[in-house]
Amino acid sequence: MFGKEVRGQEKAIYAITCLIKREVLPTLIFYGPEGVGKRRAAYILARTINCSDGGENSCSSCRQMEKGIHPDLVVLESNNGSIKVDSIREVIKSAYLKPFYKKKVYIIDDASLLTPEASSCLLKTLEEPPLYCVFILITNSIPAIFSTIRSRCLPIRFRRQTEEIQREILLDLGVDRKDIDDLIKFSGGSLSRAMEYKGLNLSLKESQIEKWFASFKTKNAIDIAEDILFAEKSFPQFLDFAIFYLEKELPLHLERIEAILEAKEYLLLNANRRLTLENMCFKLQEVCNDRDSWFSLS
Repeated sequence: MFGKEVRGQEKAIYAITCLIKREVLPTLIFYGPEGVGKRRAAYILARTINCSDGGENSCSSCRQMEKGIHPDLVVLESNNGSIKVDSIREVIKSAYLKPFYKKKVYIIDDASLLTPEASSCLLKTLEEPPLYCVFILITNSIPAIFSTIRSRCLPIRFRRQTEEIQREILLDLGVDRKDIDDLIKFSGGSLSRAMEYKGLNLSLKESQIEKWFASFKTKNAIDIAEDILFAEKSFPQFLDFAIFYLEKELPLHLERIEAILEAKEYLLLNANRRLTLENMCFKLQEVCNDRDSWFSLS
């Protein structure tokens, strides 16, 4: 079941399959790059442990899971960039109510966004969770989760799939064959991001990147960072496109790529967004001042 629905993650799937046989599952952390199947695997695990027909996916529990109305599945996501203690308190209240089916499953998506108060509150439950509860924490960066939380979880690593497997999956999802290689490069190997980018006008994106690089000649770094912050939902995508654009002439733009990659790494570790982006823009502008050919790729 898992192998067919989450491809290219054989080691992770083997570990999860072994765990399913247990009566009591430990708290799990699914970690690894964005868009490689962590969330999908968590949903399939929730469906499997509540299935009553031997994995045929035709029982009432499986049907409710597919429709997104399962009474024993709770997915907790960030609100305005963090997961706050009030959300965790609600989870804990419901965790001590018995399940409708077999197990109550709590998926905490992007668990690195738990506030210190929320982490402390959750920790008490993770120390002695109800026997019928399963907690699955999902993160791109395991060091960003509090060490006290990590110490009570079993980590399962998801790796980036090979380009061959990514191509197969994207073809199955209806992506045009001629666009696949560019999508894989733009998305950095994240399949979920590749599907987000599907249908985008890549030429228009390149034009926007060129204008952004040109702005370092006329605007100060703080204002440029402010512009990126203003587009909060799209700036991770924007940084991906900027790297792809610069990689066309890699030796010439290595310093710029390194500055953007460093910023992306700090953002994954929940560093202050404003300070991180301002620091990145200062570094990019410094390179701009050193070289007249800053935004020329010809």
